Amino acid sequence: MCWSIQVSLVACVYGYCVSAYLYRRKYSVRDPWYCLFLATFTTTQLCDALLWSTQSGSHMDNAPLACSPLNLMVSKYMIPPVVFFQPIVLAWYPSDAGKGYCIRNVYRVLCGLGCGVLMVFYGCSTLWHAPSTAHDHLPTILWGGVELPLWTVRAGIALWSVGALGFIRPVWYGIQILLTGGVVLSLLYIYDGTIILLSKMCTYCLLLSIVWVLEPLWDPHKRKVVTTTVLEAELMEGQRKDRPTNAFVVSE
Repeated sequence: MCWSIQVSLVACVYGYCVSAYLYRRKYSVRDPWYCLFLATFTTTQLCDALLWSTQSGSHMDNAPLACSPLNLMVSKYMIPPVVFFQPIVLAWYPSDAGKGYCIRNVYRVLCGLGCGVLMVFYGCSTLWHAPSTAHDHLPTILWGGVELPLWTVRAGIALWSVGALGFIRPVWYGIQILLTGGVVLSLLYIYDGTIILLSKMCTYCLLLSIVWVLEPLWDPHKRKVVTTTVLEAELMEGQRKDRPTNAFVVSE
């Protein structure tokens, strides 16, 4: 994905449609959060589409991106906030983990600092061409025109991991987010030989959307039969003790 304006627009429309579906589904208390988290990733596809529109020639000829005011605005002032809003959303997960000790606020401050660093160093985005040894020879967008040092990408992954494991409960729901991200990063390394091409993380929103849309299959609500005994009902209501037992079903 993310190799042309058409693909980015399709990914954008798809992501927003799934986000709207998750918001309206209300299968669990997580659905509105799923909507917000997925929408942040989808917005990166809107940014990519805008950047692809600045190509100074034919896309088939791998024409470079023009360093236009639109390119600079999207690269420097839109992409960094969108990227670092994603871990901030992790700190909005509906759980009690990390609350009451200012941990979530400190985490948000760190995200804001990371956003500021990118805004300082980013300029116009350019096209990145894979080496001859890579499997994918199509050019991709290099956000801000900067090849980030590997340690900065690893630091970002660590920040994400802290948010996913620290604030999401049950922990399994955070682990599945990290596992999906790990699959995408592994594919980046296999096909491009590097994990610094964050614009190709659009694949992440596709995989996550599939995982969350299928949640009723891999995490069905448990149901149990709750029996109200005659004795319990009559002790509370002072009624006669010869009434039959009533049973009803509730969802956990």
